[in-house]
Amino acid sequence: MTFANFTRLSQELRDQIWAEAAAIQSQHIVDSQPEPCTTPHAERQRQALVGYDNLPDSTERQYLRLYIHASGQTDELRLGENEFQTLVNRLPMATACSEARANAIKFHRAQTKFVNLFRVVEDQLPDGNPILEPVFTDMTTVMVTTSRFHPEDGPEGFDSPDQLVDVIARVFGSGVKKILWNAWCQSGFAMSDIYWPHTPQLGQPDDDEFSKIDRSGHSETTHFMSHDHVLHIEPELYKTEIPDGESYYDLRLMHRHTLKVSELLGAAAKLLPLLQHVEVELRTYCWGKIRMSHLETTYKDNRIWIVKHNLNTAFFHAFSRVY
Repeated sequence: MTFANFTRLSQELRDQIWAEAAAIQSQHIVDSQPEPCTTPHAERQRQALVGYDNLPDSTERQYLRLYIHASGQTDELRLGENEFQTLVNRLPMATACSEARANAIKFHRAQTKFVNLFRVVEDQLPDGNPILEPVFTDMTTVMVTTSRFHPEDGPEGFDSPDQLVDVIARVFGSGVKKILWNAWCQSGFAMSDIYWPHTPQLGQPDDDEFSKIDRSGHSETTHFMSHDHVLHIEPELYKTEIPDGESYYDLRLMHRHTLKVSELLGAAAKLLPLLQHVEVELRTYCWGKIRMSHLETTYKDNRIWIVKHNLNTAFFHAFSRVY
């Protein structure tokens, strides 16, 4: 079929042909690569081509990265390597025409769903295009990776939740609905090291003052934090979350992480008005091992709902530094 005849086909049929071509070309690339790939960059590309939903449960997901270079003196942002664009360019059809490229992007977007934002702060910015408008406007989920003192795992963090929100809005637009906070840290870190310095809204009061938790019970089937930063506990659910052999666990950790989530949601009110979900994935280096902490929250009806967590067995981090 000539290209002239192809353009006479209905848009629906052309899209079906492009989708099939994208799947075939993608599978051909996957089949030509080792599993897993020998370099992190190649493995991220391979996993995105396969599709994260199609990977074995035992495989650690390694998401495509979007590198952003930030100035240490100004608010300028420049675009670094965009691994999603690299992925699209690997399909031969992406260079055929604008319609083919649009369908290649559509295929990969369905496979990847989101990218991992790596913001690197530098005194002198490298060459790159200034970010004057969002790089992505249709991604509603954003992963942000930070790692203090471990540059091999990720870049340094942010100075405030407002700075984080500003960067996300400038890079992804105002339609973001979910933020995945992916942080690497050390055992001695406090909440201000894991996230950002505490805002005036929270201040830095005595740790015990933040431990005031309402255990009076309520009619909801999950825990939540109210607008006054009180953590409301559902008693029956609380009992099921206690590890076997224990009589209780310290609720302060859930309270501390949720307080930092509340700072982020407060900062996002204007620039990210659709933000409803914040998920925390924390990796703590301790005695040669990595301890995982996980928290999923949803903001609704002026409350932060605790959807899922493992904070009853997670590594215990203080709210403020004690040294």
